[in-house]
Amino acid sequence: MEIRIVDGLPVCIVENVVSPEQCSRFVEQLIADREPFENSPTSEHDNAAEWVRRNITPKSRRFGAELSAKVNKIFAEYLEATRPGDAEDFPEWIFPVAHEWVPGDATGFHTDEAAYGAIFYLNDNFQGGETSYLDREMPHSALFTLTPKAGMLVIHPSQLYHGSLPTTEGLRYTMTSFLGTKTQSHRQHKDQ
Repeated sequence: MEIRIVDGLPVCIVENVVSPEQCSRFVEQLIADREPFENSPTSEHDNAAEWVRRNITPKSRRFGAELSAKVNKIFAEYLEATRPGDAEDFPEWIFPVAHEWVPGDATGFHTDEAAYGAIFYLNDNFQGGETSYLDREMPHSALFTLTPKAGMLVIHPSQLYHGSLPTTEGLRYTMTSFLGTKTQSHRQHKDQ
């Protein structure tokens, strides 16, 4: 696995953290095991009415535990590359829930309360659903837009203005996790 830091942004991208085949099997298991869910708009986000996240709690915790172990190693390398010596200040990542996105679902652009956020893409057989990073001063100009791939992990400081563009066709599956506090985030990136 090769860690790539986006030029000019503290965004980490790692492909094939888990193979696309393993991701596909996990999505199949999620679909088979899931309980019925209700749509639940989240008012915390700018476009809450447009964003409907369907949370699915996996019956087996094995995939999430294996993913967490890999992400913890990647995060330590990411911090070493971007902020040497700070990795020991953070707890471990956990990925307890998966999310299903239907056509029209998007997050709107936002920041998060944590120090860091991670998005893990479980599939790529859908259209739309890109993750985009914007400059708050120029919100109509994307700094970077990422097309998801099955098995891809993205880690970013949560204060970066980011969002998921609408899924336009098919179902998109992701897992997200957050780590640390804004205080840690500010300390980590105050010089950037």
